[in-house]
Amino acid sequence: MEPLATSREVDGVALLRSPETKAAVTDALKAAGITTARAIVGELKQPGLRIIGPGARHQFLLLDVNLEDGSEIAALEKVIKKHGHEMAIVVTSANPTVEGCRLLMRLGIVEVVPQPIQSKDLVQALNMAVERQRRTADTSRPPTPQSVVLSFLKAGGGLGTTALIVQAACALARDKGKSQVCVLDFDVQFGSAALYLDLPQKLSLLDLMQSVDQVDGSMLRDAMAHHRCGVDVLAAPLLVHPLDAVSLDSVNAVIDAARREYRYVLIDLPQAWTGWTRGVLNASDGVALVLQLTVPAVRQARRQIDTLLEEGLNYLPLSTIANRVETGMFNRPKKPDGGVTAKEAEAVLKRQIDYTVPNDFQPMFKAISLGQPLWEVSGGRSTSRRIGQAIGKIMASVEAIHAPAAARK
Repeated sequence: MEPLATSREVDGVALLRSPETKAAVTDALKAAGITTARAIVGELKQPGLRIIGPGARHQFLLLDVNLEDGSEIAALEKVIKKHGHEMAIVVTSANPTVEGCRLLMRLGIVEVVPQPIQSKDLVQALNMAVERQRRTADTSRPPTPQSVVLSFLKAGGGLGTTALIVQAACALARDKGKSQVCVLDFDVQFGSAALYLDLPQKLSLLDLMQSVDQVDGSMLRDAMAHHRCGVDVLAAPLLVHPLDAVSLDSVNAVIDAARREYRYVLIDLPQAWTGWTRGVLNASDGVALVLQLTVPAVRQARRQIDTLLEEGLNYLPLSTIANRVETGMFNRPKKPDGGVTAKEAEAVLKRQIDYTVPNDFQPMFKAISLGQPLWEVSGGRSTSRRIGQAIGKIMASVEAIHAPAAARK
């Protein structure tokens, strides 16, 4: 049996569902020369179960998961979100169906060890997972604890989502400082974030995919187009590409590098759900759903909310933003011709609309045409402030949720 690479330096934790599986894993780890790893018996969904001790750092987690139990899948997602960027996660299962393995792959779990566990299979899976983690980890600087990744979902096309993202990034850069905000344009077919700031396209997500194992903070910043307001943009490709041309490994590598380099990361997703959309959302700290107060947009927004639930992503903080809202006296929203009121929309969504952005078409059109922040355009300062306040509040609320307990005290 091939020993685990640098096994003397490798340690990890294995959570197994039965004493028999624990014994098999313990024997395999000892045979591989791993004496620092520990195995415990328990279920991933068990309330109050602590797998990783406070401040502990491990090279791998081996988790025994029942792939037919939705609550265990949800618990696995939380573990991936919390620890997936810092250690390799391998799953073992007594029921590794094809559908179950596909689900794990969508979550970013590549290595699956079937049961009953064979020592060779286990060691090979741990070998590959730990080595992959070492290759993709960016050790140039520690992760920024305060970094926040916010992904934007669209309730249809033509809602002004990309313009909203770009102007939100400009507002954040103005308030928080330059070189702290980036936009990742993952719409590989019709992305236009760089165009809205009149930026030249340097490299895109698809270019970074060619060297996914080497993506780090330095490479990411080199790929970015830089706007004078302090926003960096990873542009969409110049040509239209199939959505399935993007790999989950590539988006995870880029998001991880962005976390280390920037405090605020805004992601512009394609309108359509892809094979990797779930992975992007799972790697995000929060989701912003953009809609308009029209019947089609509200219904599409409801479908997006339902999809988040069906995909098991309802644990993510979700904020709804009504864009291009017609306002009347004192900037109060009013019902547009042929549209719906905010209350009517909320009844369909079964949740409140968190933020509204007024329909200042002329200033926004001019800002896009000139590639400028809204606050530099005549008549756009008020809307820029509204956008900045909304996104700032979303980011602050997400930060508060994900902040370490000690920081909240």
